[in-house]
This record gives sequence, structure tokens and C-alpha cells, in this order.
Amino acid sequence: MQMQERDYQKDCLDSLQKAKQTLGRVICPTGGGKTLIESLLLNRNLSSSGSKTHLVLAPRIALINQLIKDYRDIAGQGYVALAFHSGIDERDYQQIKWQEFSTTSRDKVEEEQERAAILGKDLVIFSTYHSMKKLVDIDFNIIIADESQYLVATEYFETWQQLKGRQKRCFTATERHTTSENGRGLNNEAVFGECVFQVT
Repeated sequence: MQMQERDYQKDCLDSLQKAKQTLGRVICPTGGGKTLIESLLLNRNLSSSGSKTHLVLAPRIALINQLIKDYRDIAGQGYVALAFHSGIDERDYQQIKWQEFSTTSRDKVEEEQERAAILGKDLVIFSTYHSMKKLVDIDFNIIIADESQYLVATEYFETWQQLKGRQKRCFTATERHTTSENGRGLNNEAVFGECVFQVT
């Protein structure tokens, strides 16, 4: 099901594509189509050779599960997906019916990278913030952080800086700022980048 983006969503996508900085933030209110923008941004960054690995992050397993479904509905089947999470301390873990294989095994990540390359598709890893620390040595093409306000937490802030991506894009409806531009707030542009687009 290919969804049609609205004018402001097209403008947001164009701004993200033109942004020369590795880091960048998008502020989009609830109901503004953040997931549509994210999935189409991913779709624009897929290669035709299956040579790239991408990362989509979210704070909870239930949200990761929903994003996998929504991305598939919006952007199609042009990539191999891998759910990367541990399921530790997740209250809703037992109620989730996974359609994708889920793991925190790095061997499985490498297997899926190889399988994706054979199929001529990119690999998209969907991970919780809790599990992303196991992925810091992978070179990602694009990293999309959904509900990025959670990245300011002590346990995620440093890991986010260690993740390697040609593009690192943060999406949120509610930015968390600190009084200092060097603190653990999304207004720390050295860590999270400047606001590339704001949906008003």
C-alpha cells in the first residue's frame, strides 16, 4: 500500500535529502505523519545493489513491532528486515506476535547481511534503544531514531554518539532540551544536529 505524502511531508523529505550534515532532527507533532516521513526517507536511501545496512531505533519493543509493519505497508518489501532486541524488562513482550526473526546475536546480523546481499536487497535492522549498544561497530548508511527524546537518557546518550551512520536522523514530537547547549538535550547540536525541519 503506497501512501501519498502531503506537501509538508514532501518538503521535509526534500530538506532531509539536501541536508549536508550527518546529524539532523525533525520535530513533528503527534498525528503529523512522522512514520510516513521516516519510512519514505528510508526508502529513498535504499540501494539497488543490496550493499547497505540501515538502522531504525525506537524505545520499546511494541513500537519496533509496529514500525516494522508500518514501514512495510508504506515503503514495501524492497529490503530484508531484522528485529534486534533482547526482550528484557519489556512488559508487553509476551503479547507481541513477531513476523520477522528477532535476535541480539551479532552472528545473526552478519548472516542476514550476507543473505540480503545475495538477494540484492539492503538490510534494515529495527532495534530498541536498549539493544543498540551491540551495534556500535557497524557502518550504517542511515540511522533513523523514532521518539528520539529518549536518547537524552544517560544509558543511551553515549551509545548514540558511538553509532556510525552516514546520516543520523532524529524524529520526535516532544524535544527534550537542557539549559546548556552542551548537555544531554536534543538542543546539543554537536550530538543530535540542527533542526532540519519542523512540522508546525
